[in-house]
Amino acid sequence: MHALLNNFITFQRWVEFLVLHKTLPIYRMWPMNRQYLKTRQVAQLLGISLNTMYRWLKAEKINEPYRDPINNYRLWTVEDVERIRQQLVTEQK
Repeated sequence: MHALLNNFITFQRWVEFLVLHKTLPIYRMWPMNRQYLKTRQVAQLLGISLNTMYRWLKAEKINEPYRDPINNYRLWTVEDVERIRQQLVTEQK
C-alpha cells in the first residue's frame, strides 16, 4: 500500500511540474476555476494511444469524465487520471 501511495504522490507532483512549467497546457473553466486536461493529454500521461482511450470509453472500461456543457468536450481532472491508472494496475495483477 505504501508503494501505491508513493506512486500517487510522485504522479501528482509530475503533473503539477508539467503544468507549472507550461509543458502540459490546461483548461480553466469559469466560474469553477478547476483545471482540466484534454483527452489527448490524458492518453499521453497514461502511455496509451488516443484511439485506445476512445475504445475504452466506448466499451465502458473507463468512466466518462465531466463534459463541458457548451462544447461537449471531455474535461479530465488529475483525479480522473489517477483513478484510471489505479484501474490499470489492478487489472494487470
